[in-house]
Amino acid sequence: MEAQQQVSVHAARLLHGTPMRPLLDEAMPRPMSAVPDADLVVAIDGTDVFPADHRWQLKQQQFHDQLCAEIRDRVQELAATLPGQPS
Repeated sequence: MEAQQQVSVHAARLLHGTPMRPLLDEAMPRPMSAVPDADLVVAIDGTDVFPADHRWQLKQQQFHDQLCAEIRDRVQELAATLPGQPS
């Protein structure tokens, strides 16, 4: 699987107005091999070509409020399971 040529235009839209927006890495996408010791990998609508801790097949396929809500809900559920997070 090859890295995209640029950061998805949807990434900033997904995080707009949230406290996480400043944390968005806007550097050029890198191949998975460039981050060999990732703490957590979430594959979204991806294939099984690379190992991932979580694989999410999204119900929503078009960028709109429902897609943002679906990703936000999944992230919140995942965050609640991570060590050091309030339950």
